Amino acid sequence: MKPDRVGEGRRLVGIAFAMVLAVQVFLAVWGVADQWTRGHNGWNGAAYHNAARNTLRWNVLFPLQYDTANVPPSKDQLYTHHPLALHLHNVVSVKLFGDREVSIRLVAGFWSIAILCMLFAVVRRLWDDTHALAASAIYVALPINAIYTNMANNSAGFIFWILLTLYLYIRANRTLPWSRPAFATFLASFAMAAIWDWPAYYVAFCIALHWAWTLHRHRSGAPARGSTTQLGMFCCWVLVLFVGHFLLVDVLTGNLDELRGTFNARRALSWTRFRTHLLVVPELMFT
Repeated sequence: MKPDRVGEGRRLVGIAFAMVLAVQVFLAVWGVADQWTRGHNGWNGAAYHNAARNTLRWNVLFPLQYDTANVPPSKDQLYTHHPLALHLHNVVSVKLFGDREVSIRLVAGFWSIAILCMLFAVVRRLWDDTHALAASAIYVALPINAIYTNMANNSAGFIFWILLTLYLYIRANRTLPWSRPAFATFLASFAMAAIWDWPAYYVAFCIALHWAWTLHRHRSGAPARGSTTQLGMFCCWVLVLFVGHFLLVDVLTGNLDELRGTFNARRALSWTRFRTHLLVVPELMFT
């Protein structure tokens, strides 16, 4: 294809992506200042808004979602079974922009817009501009995207940072050692994903398996040994981050009771309860 036609094609893709991005921005600001009165958005938003207030009021690190008392909270009231990034972003937003609903929704809205840009970059790296545009348009058109775009949730920031982690991973030549700045950026990006939400560790497992498989297929002396060392460092980093959350909870609360209770409750889920969720939750999400 001639260079001028390639340039024209990229320009058209850029215009089309800008239109898709504009739709995502619209969804992010739609109802951004509404009160916490309806559905999942209202429930999650009110909980995280109150948690941000309580952190600013009582100087507690972990969220205190449902407490409105005028006495300092006890340690067993803290919500510890999610990583802290969403809560800390909310705290900073409330501090900067004021104690209002828009401060909470802006956090999710910002990261939801950033997700779309990162999704486009990852798909373009793997395939081409056309596939990247199609993936972005499909993502924006999903009903669940419209629901979660400005709803307080751990997924928004997590998805952005894990996509960035994957972008850095697929861009690298994994049979050769990464440069120190590139490897440090990769580790930092994964750390951000991990302090947003737990699924980061599932992705880390998949990355480690693929990295090990790639090295097994291209065994070639010193370069492979250097990359193997970095793979080992990545695995250790993942373990440090995972264990670190539990240590932080234990130091600040004195026990892991809330984490254990949540784990046991979710482990005890039955197919009957799951079926009930499939019937009830969609209706709640759209009210």
